[in-house]
Amino acid sequence: MQNRFLLVADSGLMDDGIRDEESEEEGLLEKIENEQLFKGLQKLTDKQLQILEMIYVKDYSIKVIAETLQTTPQNISNLHRKALKKLHHIIRKEEI
Repeated sequence: MQNRFLLVADSGLMDDGIRDEESEEEGLLEKIENEQLFKGLQKLTDKQLQILEMIYVKDYSIKVIAETLQTTPQNISNLHRKALKKLHHIIRKEEI
């Protein structure tokens, strides 16, 4: 009876420790199917790629990323913007 009527907050308590580790360990590059985007992502710095992965794969907020990387939210936002701008230029260059 207890297992049938769990509260949403209790669902983590009944976790048997088995998680979908495959999706947690799978990074941004493993999820990309577009060849141009994949090549563009490979040209980014490790930090830029890490920030994009944390934003788009792990769905972290800018504030959480800043705390994790021990920097300011403004710095994370700037690195994110620069990474997207760099990706845009790389992809546009390859299209020509």
